[in-house]
Amino acid sequence: MHRRVLPAILRRIQTPENLYLQSIHIRITLLLALLLTTSATFVQAGTKDLHKPAGAPDCLHKADTTPAIQAQFSYSFFQYCLPAEVQFNDNSITNGHTITSWQWDLGDGTTDSTQEPFHDYLAYGNYTVTMTITDDSGHTSTTSMVIVINTLTPNPIVLGPTDTSFCKGSPIILDAGMQPAGVQYNWSTGDTTRTIQVNASGLYYVQAYAANGCQAYAEVNVTAKPELTADFTGIQVDSCLPVHVNFTDATLACGANVVYRRWDFDNGDTSALQNPVYQYASGGNHTITLTVTNPDGASAKLSRSNYVSN
Repeated sequence: MHRRVLPAILRRIQTPENLYLQSIHIRITLLLALLLTTSATFVQAGTKDLHKPAGAPDCLHKADTTPAIQAQFSYSFFQYCLPAEVQFNDNSITNGHTITSWQWDLGDGTTDSTQEPFHDYLAYGNYTVTMTITDDSGHTSTTSMVIVINTLTPNPIVLGPTDTSFCKGSPIILDAGMQPAGVQYNWSTGDTTRTIQVNASGLYYVQAYAANGCQAYAEVNVTAKPELTADFTGIQVDSCLPVHVNFTDATLACGANVVYRRWDFDNGDTSALQNPVYQYASGGNHTITLTVTNPDGASAKLSRSNYVSN
């Protein structure tokens, strides 16, 4: 039956069966309309991109994120031993640009503005080196690298950087200091140990050798002081007889103190005081002698003349 005649007949015959058939017909009609609309939209979208500009490529355009310049460098050792000599090499990627400036921070407080600096490191350790480059368009790039200066370089220091002294009879120990493992020592005395004992004045030196061939040198001048050095002063108080003279013991005692003194006043009189005052009843030139002794039995003597005038 023709589809326009069927609804008319169904409207005239309002039986439950006709109403059921009418609802089915409406549902089928709506479903066919929806299918036709979806198919048309799909065909239209598949044949032409309504949002793509004319002449544009089929893929999306992405921005170029490649940096204009990229700072890179390397380094090599000319000498591993201290002072360590290091050559830096510029390996920067320029991408067609011209580098116009280089700024280096060499990690030890030193800076440089040359393209490939040469630098001496005076102490072993780790140093963070930073290079910054600038091109002719004003672009900059920075990179950093940690370099390690050979920690096997010996660095002997004998009792510090200054000379030293000791008292005779009390030998002194000279120490080359803690060094990396495997270091060998060679002293001017012929000893090959880290420490040596000396009991005489002189210049002592040590050379330390590392397994990698690095070596270092240190020296110290040692003075052996006498245990006692007798010394004194005398000041005449009066100008007329009797004359009083104030004597002061200025003895230098190395190590132990003076335990015994003897003053000889050149007229048979003596004293054991540290700083005696003596009265001369008669004029003349007198020779005064001071003898001192320490607990170890070491002694020293000093005589001075021309005390007391007429």
